Amino acid sequence: PLRFIDRVLLPELVRALWFVAPWLNAQPQDLVFMQNATTGLNTLVAAFERTLRPGDEVLTLSIGYGAVKTILRRACERSGAVYREVPVPLPIAGPDAVVEAVRPHLNARTKLAVYDHVTSNSALILPVERLATMTSAVGAAVVIDGAHGMLAQPLDISRLALAGVGAYVSNGHKWLCSTKGTSFMWVSRALQPVVQPLIVSHGLGRSFTSDFIWDGCHDYSAHLSLPTLIRVREGF
Repeated sequence: PLRFIDRVLLPELVRALWFVAPWLNAQPQDLVFMQNATTGLNTLVAAFERTLRPGDEVLTLSIGYGAVKTILRRACERSGAVYREVPVPLPIAGPDAVVEAVRPHLNARTKLAVYDHVTSNSALILPVERLATMTSAVGAAVVIDGAHGMLAQPLDISRLALAGVGAYVSNGHKWLCSTKGTSFMWVSRALQPVVQPLIVSHGLGRSFTSDFIWDGCHDYSAHLSLPTLIRVREGF
């Protein structure tokens, strides 16, 4: 067991990252594994919480995932920032209605916005590229909760980055049908310096990959299985 942990595990995790990254049209240096999307979103919001000041605004949608709203509310309570939840009434006419619902709530005080790629309860596909472009134009960071997005919709990380997305989190155990405990977090190079792991261990400070690759002794097999899973899926 010690030989595996000390000599085999970390290179194999890196190999898995390098295998998964092109499949998402992402650079492997910008991608890290998570246990689930909730962990990734906690990580990202905690990073922004350290930079929020009283009067800053954090934005999300009424149709967003409940746990994410809770994460954002707590960050605002602790930092003094304003939590702003944009009401999106259902049924909704289409993507334009979502964009127009958000537009009046964006301003120079908006520092962070979290949007779903595909909503959990209502299964709406949100126009994340348009939302990201509009939101980043006011200087706010854009995080996409893609827990239900990967494979439910085409996922091109490079294209999302060009639209203004700063971070994207998704799960493998949804449409990819991986084992539980398989998730990834992509973070743009511009935001990586402020994003720190919730669990600090040996690799901190060496690189973005190293910061997150080891968070203590547990079962990493779900992540190690991803290259095989993707090969099998592509074989169908």
